[in-house]
Order: sequence, then structure tokens, then C-alpha cells
Amino acid sequence: MSDLYFQQLPVGEMANLAYLIGSRSTRHCLIVDPAWSVDALLDRAEADDMRVVGALVTHYHQDHVGGSIFGMEIEGVPRLLERSPVPIHVNAHEAEGTLQVTGASESDLV
Repeated sequence: MSDLYFQQLPVGEMANLAYLIGSRSTRHCLIVDPAWSVDALLDRAEADDMRVVGALVTHYHQDHVGGSIFGMEIEGVPRLLERSPVPIHVNAHEAEGTLQVTGASESDLV
């Protein structure tokens, strides 16, 4: 069996996908694009005996990081940090947008 832990999970009302990616040997994983269903993503990792050690944000659109869009409030990064204060990995070019959309602090981003 491969050491790669990989779960692709359909989430949200906009047909998005989130991912849990990590190492089976270390039992550590990242959540990729934690906008929707944050509790379910964390619960899934826990059920698989994985520890979420960070998040990876592909870009700062609300359906990928959370925030307000089309009259909806998406829990996203703020909920993740509330439940599990982990570093949020984001490209430097996306950092300012991520901060504006999520209300996260600069110290939350890596």
C-alpha cells in the first residue's frame, strides 16, 4: 500500500471538492481548500486516524476559503482555525485576498 493518504470529498453547494492529503506513516495530513463542511472534513481525518497539521489554499475565492458570496456565508478558514489552529499555506500572491475574504490574521498564513 502506498504511503500517500488521499481523500477527495465533494463539499458545498457549488459542487466543490476538498481534499485530505498526507502520509499514512506519519498520520499527518493537510486539508486542501477548506471552505465547506469543515467539521465533516476534520471528522473524516480523525475517523481515518489522521491528524490535520495545516491547510493549503489554492486561491482566495470564497468557495475555496470561506466568506460571503451570493448571499451565503461559508464557514471556511475561520471555522478551521476555531476548531484546529493550524497554519494556512497560501501563495504570496493570494495572501492579501485570503486575508480580506476570510478575516484571518497574517500570523495564520504561511
